[in-house]
Amino acid sequence: MILDQHTLVIADREGEKWIRKVSASAQVLTIFDGWITHPFGCTMRDVLAMVYGEEIQRIYVLVQEKEVISVLQQMKEAGIPEDVLRTVSYVPHVEGDVARWLDGFSTTKDNVKKSVEIINNHPLMPKQIRAEGWVIDCNGELSVI
Repeated sequence: MILDQHTLVIADREGEKWIRKVSASAQVLTIFDGWITHPFGCTMRDVLAMVYGEEIQRIYVLVQEKEVISVLQQMKEAGIPEDVLRTVSYVPHVEGDVARWLDGFSTTKDNVKKSVEIINNHPLMPKQIRAEGWVIDCNGELSVI
């Protein structure tokens, strides 16, 4: 892992803490879960803006491995009606799957893999820039996906 001013790290809060300990120069985009849910959403727009505006040469998605918590289930428990959730499923960004949009996949690794795939296959991403996925385990050790 190369961490310099030409590196963009997309991280959750724990990933950001890890990066700040080892590099003062890497660019960090911190997002709640550390993964990208949609190729044309706000997070991907920020990634592209940083790639072109900050002369980024490499991208890492760095997330702490954890149990994926269902935001959808928490919304239901908070009283969001089923008819509202069904209506939201028609929003183009959600693409008919509220659960996938809110909760992602069943594991952290799968969410990181999907984020890397979105970045690497984005039509506006320069082809010479490739993203890599990394996970921090419960012992604080890094592993590439």
